[in-house]
Amino acid sequence: MLRDAYYPTYRELIEKTPWEKYGPSSSDRRCQSCMVHAGFEPTVASGREIPLGKQIYNAFRMMS
Repeated sequence: MLRDAYYPTYRELIEKTPWEKYGPSSSDRRCQSCMVHAGFEPTVASGREIPLGKQIYNAFRMMS
């Protein structure tokens, strides 16, 4: 997604991006297992009373 287009404002990004092209169900191979732009970013769990070891384990598991 970052290489596909550039929009000077956030509003243009939201309004002009063809969102159906992205995410786990898209036909783009780059997006099949991408978790960054699909709302699966692991940082949301950081600091939520999850032990640090478990957070590291989860991060490595998501990247493999």
